[in-house]
Amino acid sequence: MATDYRDDTPLTDAQKASLVGLATAIRTKMYGKDVREAIASAIETVGQPGVDSYFTPKGVRANLAALQNEFPSGTSGVWITQDDGYWNFWNGDSWKKGVAYQGIAVGDNSIKYSALAYPDTFATIILGTITIDDSAKTISFSADLALYNASGFTYPNTAVTLNYPASSYPTYVFYSRADSKYETATDISTKTNEIIMIGILYNSFFYSFGNGSECHVTYPNQKGNANEKNANLILGDLIVDTSTKSISLSGSSAYIVCDGNGYSISSLSASYDTNTDAYPIILLFDTFSQTLVVANNDDRKNYDQYQDRYYVIAVIWKNQVINNADHVLIKGKFNYKPTRATQILYYFGQDKINIESVGSTVKISLADGTTFTKDNYYFYVNGAVNLTMTIDQSQVDKGYLPTLFFTNPVWEANTTNNNTVSASDFYIDYFKHNPQDLTFCSIYNGRAFGISEDSVVINGSRNVGSVGRKQNDDINDWRHDAFNGSTKSNIGFLGDSTWFGYLVSNSNNIFPTKVGSILNSLGYTNLKSVNLSTSGYSTKQLYDSFDDKISGENIKLMFIGGGINDVDNQTWSDVQTSMQYLDAIVVKCQQNNIIPVVATTQATAVLKSLKSAGGDWDKAQNWWGKVNAERRNYCKKNGIDLLDLNQITNYYIQNSDTKMSDMFTDYLHGKDPIHLFEAGYIIHYLLDDDFVKGDQLIDMMTQSAESEISAEKCYQMFDQKDGDGFKAKIAYVATSSDTLLKYHFFVNNKFKLNGFNSGASLTVNIDGTDYTLNSDAEIVELEEGWHNLTVTGQSGNIDFRGLKLLSSVS
Repeated sequence: MATDYRDDTPLTDAQKASLVGLATAIRTKMYGKDVREAIASAIETVGQPGVDSYFTPKGVRANLAALQNEFPSGTSGVWITQDDGYWNFWNGDSWKKGVAYQGIAVGDNSIKYSALAYPDTFATIILGTITIDDSAKTISFSADLALYNASGFTYPNTAVTLNYPASSYPTYVFYSRADSKYETATDISTKTNEIIMIGILYNSFFYSFGNGSECHVTYPNQKGNANEKNANLILGDLIVDTSTKSISLSGSSAYIVCDGNGYSISSLSASYDTNTDAYPIILLFDTFSQTLVVANNDDRKNYDQYQDRYYVIAVIWKNQVINNADHVLIKGKFNYKPTRATQILYYFGQDKINIESVGSTVKISLADGTTFTKDNYYFYVNGAVNLTMTIDQSQVDKGYLPTLFFTNPVWEANTTNNNTVSASDFYIDYFKHNPQDLTFCSIYNGRAFGISEDSVVINGSRNVGSVGRKQNDDINDWRHDAFNGSTKSNIGFLGDSTWFGYLVSNSNNIFPTKVGSILNSLGYTNLKSVNLSTSGYSTKQLYDSFDDKISGENIKLMFIGGGINDVDNQTWSDVQTSMQYLDAIVVKCQQNNIIPVVATTQATAVLKSLKSAGGDWDKAQNWWGKVNAERRNYCKKNGIDLLDLNQITNYYIQNSDTKMSDMFTDYLHGKDPIHLFEAGYIIHYLLDDDFVKGDQLIDMMTQSAESEISAEKCYQMFDQKDGDGFKAKIAYVATSSDTLLKYHFFVNNKFKLNGFNSGASLTVNIDGTDYTLNSDAEIVELEEGWHNLTVTGQSGNIDFRGLKLLSSVS
């Protein structure tokens, strides 16, 4: 009922005797003097004998409702409610809740882990490796391991191996900030929130708390395949009811992404019988039946056999979500939801967040129309996002990383599935500008983390935080397109003066040009070879000019040269910078759907000079060797195609009969013979034809040769080899001109070509020159390089055993 404040009677001694009476007087007295007197009396009486007893609890009741039912008209004194520990009092009209009875201030890092409803100490591994050796019962942490959680970044900076209990019970793995060390334990109820939780070990498997951390966990002999495939639940919440041991979908739909494939699901539900307070369960998404599967640890080993089918959504243990906490919630308890976007979606085949991290520069771009999700809602980016930041290493050393954020003061109010946000609301910084801003991803050591691993491409890598690159096309994909006449099969050559053709007398002999003319002559008329090289350019300059060079050229395959102009200072810093920009060019290629082929430098006419007299390129060739060694290692490590021009041209320079004066003027820039040789080797590389290194027959059984005639009608098999080594021949009566044999190949020495013919006259065409073969005879001596031959028969009795290549090198 309403308070009547019109009491004009003076304050009585009876009212002064109790705090309840004084409180009533303060509320109801009409005149100020009576109200002031009541306030003063209340202050004076607090703490006096008899009055303090008012604050001594009269009793304890289960909850506020029980107190109201027992004393609907109120009573004196304070009463404690058992459900929350608060004291309650009657204010004259109703029961009111005060504060916690005899509450004690909480000290820093004093809250026990078991008291936290959902501890915000879970970490994501962003760098380094954890190795689990179940046979030795050890867990090892690499020295470069780095962790991230809501408190920031942690770099333990120590390599250590710990033993863990030989028990079937789950074991926690964590890092103690107070003690600066890694630890394992089966019980952490006495630990405080200063620890950083990394994961749990259970039955030989490691389950990480941070979503996406699995790529940093390895097992000896790849036991169990540590790199689990995760299902990213990006729309819809799964509610885990631990009391009924059931899981259900909140809402009418869910959207799940597995390896870039999206699944729209109208219902997801499952039940389980495991005691999750004692043992973990694994939530899996079955992409075949598009249903939810619940497995315990023993079941998991069965599902591991079908990793292309089952994807891990989350792990539940101790009534907590071990990973992927955004959309898997425990019923009846607080579930931490970070202020970050859950997922970036593909938009018309575009990459999602595209990041280039080269040296101290970070560039981040999102295509116009990119879509992200947050709390079950879609957000569409209006306009392309293109941001650049120069990294301040001093900030990184403090643990602050360049991070992509999104800010929009009204985004929380958007409650439809058709929200459009502005590209200008994205920014890169070390810190949020506003508490409500969304975090997308952070960049550290050339890697990105902080959002679903399907959402970021950084320097050509699809998986966030992982070391592997996304699957890109390779030389075989180019061959497929070229053989099928694709309009985008053009070849680019990106190099320096040695590729540009400096000192080559006939421009048609410059190897990028020669490659194009040979391919066109072989029938590849839908492609062209484009020389994008520039004299004097370093690898950095080739990177800086890349976009302009490829504009309008429709390049599908790019040979990447350079490197010679990278070693002016002749230090390891030169080599490292060279490789840094080489990698950046490879990434540029992959971002533009161009297949990269890394090449070593063209060989020189002198050895790696350790001493200079001023005329031998100032010892630079010693460093070119180091650049080439790094390029070979880079290709092997990253699965990039390699063209080792240095090795093949060095062999040619040393072993061919070509005069040195015809090959070089300045010891460095190869002239016409070297360019023609290189063109032949690249044709061999492109067409994947034979590299003949010793004596070889070319006959009916040469698998890489071709013929226009029918084997059924024309081939005759011998019972044994004849004196020249042949086991079959082509024999039939020809009525027209037929191509009996077509073959192209590469040789790095001189070879004699012999023919074996016992029938009608044949024409052997070698590199455009016709030779007549009437009997068994030597046809021609072939120079080093690539060759194309065709054997044609006219009308008459054909009796042709084949050709033989015989090395001219003694």
